[in-house]
Amino acid sequence: AIFFQGTNGLTGKEMTAKAGIQALCPGAYIDEAAFTPCGYSMNSVLDAAYSTIHITPEAACSYVSFETNDQLDDYAPLLRRVLSTFRPQRFVLTMFGDDDAIDCLDRLPTSKRQYGDISGCPQTAYYLRTSSTATTVEAQRQKCIMACYSYQPNAPFDAEAGIAVVATSVE
Repeated sequence: AIFFQGTNGLTGKEMTAKAGIQALCPGAYIDEAAFTPCGYSMNSVLDAAYSTIHITPEAACSYVSFETNDQLDDYAPLLRRVLSTFRPQRFVLTMFGDDDAIDCLDRLPTSKRQYGDISGCPQTAYYLRTSSTATTVEAQRQKCIMACYSYQPNAPFDAEAGIAVVATSVE
C-alpha cells in the first residue's frame, strides 16, 4: 500500500523513505514522483552511475523495474537489496553490455541458480532460477543475458553454501 497515493496520501519522497529505496543507491541524489491513484518513479545519480525505478502496483498484476549502469565487481549484494525491498514472487534479471564489460565480471549474477538470505523473507525462502538465455549481436559486440527466478517460500536453504537443501529418499 506504500505506492497507492490515492489511499495513503504519501509524496514520492515519503514513499522513497518508507520503502527503504535510498538503500538501493546510497549517497545518490534522488528525484522521485508519486502518481495518482497509484505508482512511483525514481531516478538517482551518483557520479557516473544512475539508477531508476518504476512501480505500477495493480491488484491483478504489479510491476517493478530497477535499472542501473553502476559497474560493480559483484551484483549479488545489490540484487539482494532489491529483492528485500520489493519481495517479488517472480523476477527477470537482465544484463546488457559489450563483450569487454561482460567478460571482465568474475561471475555473472544470472549464473547463480538460487538467491537466498534475503532480508525480510523467511530463512527457508529463496529465489530459484527457472530459465535463462543469452544472445550476442556480433556486429556490435553486444550481449544480452537473461534469467527468470521464482520465489520458493518454504524450502530449506543453506546460506553458507548458498543453495537449497532438498531432502530425498532412496528406497
